This record gives sequence, structure tokens and C-alpha cells, in this order.
Amino acid sequence: MLDIVYERGVGSRERISGLVRVLEKSCPDASELWRSDDIPRWEHEIRIAAVDGSYNRLDFRNFVLFAIDAESVMYEGDGIRNRQEAVVDLLRPYRYAKNRLQLYMTLLEMRLAYLTLEVERPDRLLFDGSLYGHAIRPMPFEREISEETRSRVMEDYLPELQAAIESNRAMITSFLFFDGMQKDFRDEFAEAASYLEYLERLLVLSMLLNRYRNSLIGISKTAQRTDFFNAEVPDMAIFERSTKGAGWSIPVRLPLQREAKRGFPILDDFYRGLDFMTCYARLEDGANMLRLEFPYAIDEREIVRNLSLLRETSAGGYPYLLRRAHRDVVIGHQDMERLAHLFGLFGRTGREML
Repeated sequence: MLDIVYERGVGSRERISGLVRVLEKSCPDASELWRSDDIPRWEHEIRIAAVDGSYNRLDFRNFVLFAIDAESVMYEGDGIRNRQEAVVDLLRPYRYAKNRLQLYMTLLEMRLAYLTLEVERPDRLLFDGSLYGHAIRPMPFEREISEETRSRVMEDYLPELQAAIESNRAMITSFLFFDGMQKDFRDEFAEAASYLEYLERLLVLSMLLNRYRNSLIGISKTAQRTDFFNAEVPDMAIFERSTKGAGWSIPVRLPLQREAKRGFPILDDFYRGLDFMTCYARLEDGANMLRLEFPYAIDEREIVRNLSLLRETSAGGYPYLLRRAHRDVVIGHQDMERLAHLFGLFGRTGREML
């Protein structure tokens, strides 16, 4: 099969190479938005943390075995400390498995971030990815949940969920209500549970942003957004092509009002009142471009201050603590196989025939 793929690739080489050249030439010039001044050294005590998470799954005939973990890594003058959390469980039924597991990982990361900020008090906490995306991202399968199911979840479970989140440190609080929900919703349990999990994400994110938004920075190695140039190619690619050496871009405001076209089921005024901003930066000459995101209004002076701290705690132009957290949390296929054996799960998954 690969032979025919390579044949088609050779036959398309000139056409595809030409398209790449056209795309590169059509990129806007980003140099006027770029500041290539030297990033000053950080001259204060360093107190910085980072959070990342991971998940993996094994699909069996009638359930999914999943594992999720997250880690926060804290650095200050006396060294590095870390906190870890994990969840291993079965997901039933199969419906919406990928989206629900991604949401669980996000919840674990946000709860661990909140705990780290409360206990360790870092000046900055770095998230891998986009907090803005977590705020505006709707449920991918929201339209499949009936209005009656949503109303019942809001009325019967939301008050208890909110009280449980505020009173304890259960990492995924929705799990506490699943036994009752299975009895109350039966055939619609997956839909009801998914909706409660979505509400939990909105509650936990609001708790984090309400108290600690000025300490948070989202860091992305790859980004497809087009907030600066509204071009056919991502802003990150344009800045990479148009700029040389270390530096940063002017910040722009992220249009939450425009992108969140539908109302939030809870906390609508809070989320629509948030002010997110973003910029791009290269911490060292020759390093990769990074996208920085701030859940508050920020000017260039404050950006430079944040870049000083990031550069002081980076290796190869990327924050070391994020790299450390990512390395620690990866859950591989062999890990899932070991967990399956631990639980005596030797049922056929259907893949052993391949």
C-alpha cells in the first residue's frame, strides 16, 4: 500500500512545492508588529510553577478503561517541588468518550493549578495551551442533549455540584453524583453526566480566573489562530517567517464576545466580562516561536517583565517547568496494558485480530 502513496507523492512534488512557495510569498509582513529589543534579565526572587496533564485509554467491548494524570511543578530558590494527581476508572457507556476524557484532563489540571496557587503562591503559573479556548469551547455534542435533560441537571444537581466544589478538593467532583444520575436518567445517563461535567468545567475555570487570573499565562508551541492578520495561514507561521532573533509582538485583545456567540448556561456575565490578550514571543535567538496568552489586560511593559521571568527559567527557548511536567505525565500504551492486567481485564478489544 505504501508504494502507491510514494508514487503519488513523487507525481505531486512540483505542484505541492509550488503551492508552498505561493503561500509563503503571500504571508503578510509582521515586522512592524515585532519588538526585537533584548529581553532584560530577571533580577528578583524566582517563584514560578507550571501544570500539564495527559490521558490514555483502552477500549474494550463494553467499556473504556482510562487513566488521567496531571502534575504541577514549582520552582523557587531552594529547588523544584511537584504535586501529582491521577484518576483511573472505567467509562460507561462509550458515547462521547474522547471529549469526556479530554474534559477530565482539563479539570484535573485546573484543580491542581488552583491548589498550587493557594499553597505555593508562585508569581506565575504556566498552562500548556489556551485558557481562552477552555472558556469559549462549547460541548461538541451539546445539541444531542435534550432541553429537558439539561434543565433537570441544572435544577437537581448544579447546586450540589457547586457546594461540593467549594467545600472539598475532589479533583473531578462530578464523579460524586454518578450513582444517583444513573438511577435518575438511565438511558440518558451519558448525556446527563457529560452536561454536569461541562458545568463543572465552567465553575472550576471561573474559580481559578476569579482569584488568580493575574498569575496565569497560557503557553502554546503550536497555534492555528489568526487574531493578528486574519490570513489563510496562522499568525504563528507569519511571525516565524517575518522575524529573526529573540523578541515579542505587540499584544492584541481576544474577542471573546464575538467567538462566544451562544450564551453560557451559567456564569454568562462573568465569562463575557473577561478580558483576554495574546502575543507571540521568541525567548532566544534560533528558538521556536511561542504563543502567550493572558486572561487580563496587559501592556508591553508587563509583557517584557513576564518574558524576563520566562527566559530565566527556560532551556532552549521553552519553559523548563512545562517541559518537565509534560515529560512526567505522559501515559503510554504499555502503562495502559499494565493497568489492564492489574485489574484482570483480558477481554477482547477487537484489535488483536489486526
